[in-house]
Amino acid sequence: MACRVTQVRNLYPVRPGRPEGPRPSDHDPLPPPASQVEQLRAQGLMPEPD
Repeated sequence: MACRVTQVRNLYPVRPGRPEGPRPSDHDPLPPPASQVEQLRAQGLMPEPD
């Protein structure tokens, strides 16, 4: 009978009780909120601030 010793490791970092959050290098398809507001104002879809 042959036995094999193995070691199991997590493939991603995990904080206690929850998975790791997004990293700065992760792709975000939406521009930042300030940029979205500027775009909407340029299109006339959002009023100028008072």
